Amino acid sequence: MADFFYVDESNQQVGPVPGEQVEEMIRSGRLGPGIYAWTAGLEGWKTLGEILPASFQASGGTLADMAPIPTPPSRPNTQFDILKSDLHQVPRIIVSQDEILLRPGVFNYLQGQFEVRSRTLREGIDFPVLKGNGVVYLKPTLGECQILELGGESWSFRESSFMACDRTLQLELREHSPELDSPPEATFRQLSVSGSGSVCFLSPGRLETLPVTEDALTVDGAILVAWSTGLELSIDPARQCLACPGEGPGQVIVSLQGSGTVLLAPAASRCHALLRELGLAQRG
Repeated sequence: MADFFYVDESNQQVGPVPGEQVEEMIRSGRLGPGIYAWTAGLEGWKTLGEILPASFQASGGTLADMAPIPTPPSRPNTQFDILKSDLHQVPRIIVSQDEILLRPGVFNYLQGQFEVRSRTLREGIDFPVLKGNGVVYLKPTLGECQILELGGESWSFRESSFMACDRTLQLELREHSPELDSPPEATFRQLSVSGSGSVCFLSPGRLETLPVTEDALTVDGAILVAWSTGLELSIDPARQCLACPGEGPGQVIVSLQGSGTVLLAPAASRCHALLRELGLAQRG
């Protein structure tokens, strides 16, 4: 069973929580049918009574004997857009008494009043969180910036493609390596984003959309930007011979299996490609 996120009695978001643990909490009476929750596949927040009605029938609980439950998290008060010039693009985020999360290294400057803290995704990996009111500008890039609006679904990104997102989205970081003792530069980092809100991400060139239906896709990790739920990523050591030796140790060949949508950037922009040739652009 998929993981859940839910809103507790103090109106705080909790999760991810394994589905089996949620059902145990229902059976023990710790979670009622009026609790708002979200799991992969839902378009938005719903009550547990709507999502898992059979679990409450089995526990003997009814909606009538439950205490009032807090409302789901409010919609984000943010606006994501892209400022474009002839050579570069700058992501801009307007924040109105709300908060956003950034990938380390993408911040450029801000105007307004903000509190700054960090969110730990994994041990030693912290992402900045900005809370307040004003405008945040991310670093200019020679690639193409994109904004994806999520309505309850889940997408995964190559970590270096992700730039920023709303507070309402949940993030999970995973690492894939060809071998257990692979060096850090041979590790492919997958950042999964789920929930409802806006995501800003970076592509080194024009995006191409590739549908995959009950099939497998093998691709250079440097051109893989994002992929939807239903596709599982893995790294086969035997396929690493497909990597071009001239590209250096950072090139990783990855495989996607299942059904979903893949976003690729097979050709980098002219400026980005020139920087790559000079060894000044990040491949991963």
